[in-house]
Amino acid sequence: VVPAKWGTPDNYYEQYHLVLVTGGNGNYKIHRREDDLSDAFEEELTPGKIIFMSRGWYLDTWQNKNVPEPLRIAPLRLVFHDNRSGEVFDGMADEEPFYLSFTALNMVKYVNLFEKHFQYHTLEMPGLNATLSNSILSQIMCEMVIDLRFNENTQTQFIDNLETAR
Repeated sequence: VVPAKWGTPDNYYEQYHLVLVTGGNGNYKIHRREDDLSDAFEEELTPGKIIFMSRGWYLDTWQNKNVPEPLRIAPLRLVFHDNRSGEVFDGMADEEPFYLSFTALNMVKYVNLFEKHFQYHTLEMPGLNATLSNSILSQIMCEMVIDLRFNENTQTQFIDNLETAR
C-alpha cells in the first residue's frame, strides 16, 4: 500500500520499472524532459494495470484521494548486468525511452508471479535467489507477450504503445 501522501514530482528514473497495480487508484504523468510537459502523457493506475517502462523518463505520481481504497502497487526495479563480469550493463544508454501499459485480464496470475518473484528475491541464498527471481521475471515477461499478442482487447493498445515507443 502506498502512503496517503504518496507522490513525486519530476522523479527521473535510471532503472527499468515493471509495476502491477493491485488496488486503489492513482496516476502517472510521464515525460522525457525535466520541467517540460510538452510530450507528457498520463496513465491512470487502476487494478490490473501493468506498466513496463525503460529508464530515461521523468515521472510525476499521485494517488487519487477521492477513492476509498488506497493505491496498492507491486513495483519491480530492474537493472541489467553483464553475464560475464557481473557489472551493471550500460549498453542501452543511448536508447530512446519506451513505455508499455495494459490491463491484465487475469490479474491473479500476475499477482501470484509478482509474489513469487519477491519471495525468491528475498531468499537468503546468494546466487540462487537471483537465479530463481530472474526465472520468474522471465515468466512474467513471457506472460505479458502472450497476453498482448493473443488478446484482441489489448492488441490495438499494444500497437498504439509500440508506435509511441518508437
